[in-house]
Formats: sequence, C-alpha cells, structure tokens
Amino acid sequence: MKKLIFIFLICLIVLTGCNVKYNSVIYSKNKIVENIEINIPNSYFDVTSKEEMEEEVKAIKTNPIFKKYKIISKQKKDNVIINFSKKYNSLSEYSKSIFYKELFENVTVIENELYSFFETVGDYYHDKIYGSSFPEAEFDPKDSKLKNITVKIQLMNKVLETNADKKNEKDNIYTWQLKPGRMEKSISLKFSHKKRYDVLIKTFIKENIILFILIVSISILIAIILLYYIFKSNWENRL
Repeated sequence: MKKLIFIFLICLIVLTGCNVKYNSVIYSKNKIVENIEINIPNSYFDVTSKEEMEEEVKAIKTNPIFKKYKIISKQKKDNVIINFSKKYNSLSEYSKSIFYKELFENVTVIENELYSFFETVGDYYHDKIYGSSFPEAEFDPKDSKLKNITVKIQLMNKVLETNADKKNEKDNIYTWQLKPGRMEKSISLKFSHKKRYDVLIKTFIKENIILFILIVSISILIAIILLYYIFKSNWENRL
C-alpha cells in the first residue's frame, strides 16, 4: 500500500466500489484549501479484524506521498472514511497539487492586477482515473465501471469566466464532471479580485456554526436582560 502513488490509490479504490469527493475552496489567491474524501468499504482491504483494518489505514496515513496532507479517518461498521486536506499559499502552488499533476498534462496560471486565471491544459489523463489499458481509439466508455467523478470548486471572489459543467452562482460553487471517453476535458477559472461578501459571510457562518450560535445566543440574552431592566425601570418610574 505504501508504494501506491496518490492518484493510483484513488483510482484503484474507485474501481472497487469506493466513493471519492474532490472539493476545494479558493478563499483568495493566497489561501486555498483542498479536500479529498475517500469512502472505502471494508471488503476492499480483505481483513478479518479491527486491528488489521487499523494497520491498513495507518499504512495509508504514513505513506510519504501524503506527508503534507492533514489526514483524518473514521472507521465505521462497514466502511472507512478517510479525509485528506491541504492548504496552499498561492494559486501557483495549488496548480502543483497531486490531483492536477496526475490527471492533467499541465496547468496554466496567470495573475495580474485585474484577475487571476487557472486552467488545466493538454491531455486529460483519462486512463489514470478509469484504469483503461487500451489506446483511446479502442476504449469503449460503456465498459467503464465508473461513470464520472465530480470536482467542485468554491470561490470567495467574483467569477468572470469558467467552463464548468454546472454553475451555482448563488453560492459561487462550480462543478466539473470527469467522464470516460472525454480526453479534451479541462478545468478553467478566471476570477477578479472583487470579493463576494455574501458568499464570504455564509461560508464563515457555515465553517464556524458553533461560534456563530454562541454569539447569537449571547447577543439575544444580553438584549433580553437590557429590555428587562429598561421595562423594570420604566415601570418603577410610573409608580
């Protein structure tokens, strides 16, 4: 297991009935968070005890390939969920993510005073996800066990152009479907430096829901106490 490269691990478990979710959030050109969640059925590991399962998960966590990732795992009755997350300090650094390096020939990044641009270019390495050992001309997409992989990217800035398959402009989330037989597939984003404060606020609340509830609760409590003393003072002045 330790010798498996990152994307091969993902492809292998996908082709054996696992689920992979790729999500990233571009907070700014200097702060990007990547998150990959892998849901692996216990049957994949071919183990007979909880201890053996823990060893298999540990082998994944200690793989040098993942040394820069924060890894959290959760073992359930029938499956294991492993979450890989990593922070990047620039769009250029993000373009060197293992996910992009293994699946696309290259990535173009342009940054200037007006906008930032991110685009995968060249071939989309179809066979690294779908496991095809045949030339593209001989591969029948209908033979693929995996029909598509969903890539979601959310931004806190105003998007100017994108080739996303699905656009959720309200939450500024853009989705691409990687499908078998589509070698020309690419991921492209162009965004300005203008912030989407509506999205920023909603994201902050979502990511800090406990803190938000605490602040709101304290604010309501303070308001009730103030109203009580104001009402009490006015009532006593009338007597």
